[in-house]
Amino acid sequence: MATARYRTFYGWAVVTARNASTNGRQVIASPLLDNPYHADIILPDAAVEDREEQKRHAQELADASAWRGRPGEN
Repeated sequence: MATARYRTFYGWAVVTARNASTNGRQVIASPLLDNPYHADIILPDAAVEDREEQKRHAQELADASAWRGRPGEN
């Protein structure tokens, strides 16, 4: 996919559904052909127009995640 987008793929952040669903967030399974574990994380309504609230959620998710490098580089 990265090649088709003229980008370099370095890896991805992995967060558990348990961690992602805290603090008012919802997790909805949205499996992809190449990733049956994919899910969407929905922020609470209070974050819709509040940029600082969005950043707070993003930081919480980043803190709860683990980096997984591209295959062969873990």
